[in-house]
Amino acid sequence: MEEFREKQKMHQKKIELIMEAIHKTRNLQYDKTMELFLNLACTKSSLEDSGRSYQQSVTTVEKIREEQQTEQVKARDIKAHRHLHVAVWSSGCPLLAAEV
Repeated sequence: MEEFREKQKMHQKKIELIMEAIHKTRNLQYDKTMELFLNLACTKSSLEDSGRSYQQSVTTVEKIREEQQTEQVKARDIKAHRHLHVAVWSSGCPLLAAEV
């Protein structure tokens, strides 16, 4: 009977050691999984921020381009008016002379 109890204790000890090893492995795997999850969450957040920043930059560049085009059109119009003005005055336009 004593031998049976001794074998039972040893068997129980083996089971406890196996369970402890399984528990440690499971905890390590859980920790690694959580670390990976947190890294992925941070990466996702960074990518979303980068995407927003990129979109904001694209919008800003588009606005600047539109403003630049508007200014170029205005500058062309002013330049055309100056050339017309110079051409009229330098040609000695009789209409202008009659008004004076």
